[in-house]
Amino acid sequence: MVRDYKKLLRISQVLNNSFGTPGPGSTVVNGFNVKLDPIDEGLVKARAIMNVSFRSDQMMRELLRKYRDEAVAMIKAALDKAAEEYEATFDEKIKFSFDEKAISESTEFYHVSQYTAQSRAFYRVTALVKVD
Repeated sequence: MVRDYKKLLRISQVLNNSFGTPGPGSTVVNGFNVKLDPIDEGLVKARAIMNVSFRSDQMMRELLRKYRDEAVAMIKAALDKAAEEYEATFDEKIKFSFDEKAISESTEFYHVSQYTAQSRAFYRVTALVKVD
């Protein structure tokens, strides 16, 4: 239930872009994209997606840890940028509380080569972020 509709509209206005691009929408930049969507005035859904390649299952397990750390760092940077934009636009401070334990990851393979040891996939990280 939305209690502070004005705050929700302000958060929506600041988050109405995909970080890495100047305008609205969800444009992939260099195979990596971060999108922040407000759920209500106290909760934001953060999503990161990237294109990744693997040569073996062992390599995939090793690289997924690296990609997870990169995705979390990019989400945190996008949240910091959103907080700065909110403060600059509305002269109010806003704080995002990101809990690394409350994220989900998924890997969707879209190309597995029959003749070479190359697999490509979308790697997604989704998190719910508390707005203070």
